[in-house]
Amino acid sequence: MVLFSGIMRRRAERRAAEAEYQGRYQGFAEGFALGFAEGFALGFAEGFALGKAQGKAQAREQWHAWNQRRLEAKAEGRPFTEPPPSDLPPENPPNRQ
Repeated sequence: MVLFSGIMRRRAERRAAEAEYQGRYQGFAEGFALGFAEGFALGFAEGFALGKAQGKAQAREQWHAWNQRRLEAKAEGRPFTEPPPSDLPPENPPNRQ
């Protein structure tokens, strides 16, 4: 009887240790996944905001250059037939399907 209770006690201790190990592993995996997802989302948002700001700056530069050419043509008295930048197709159109 004593032998049986010792075996059962060791078996219960081993199962408890395995459950604790699995819990640590699961906690690590969940933490890693959440950290990765949060990092990815923040990186994506920062990249999107930076791209949007760069696109606005590029559009302002295009309009400024176009307006300068328009004003120069007007000052020189020659016709200006170049369409505004908003009427031109984008240089790098988005790949949308």
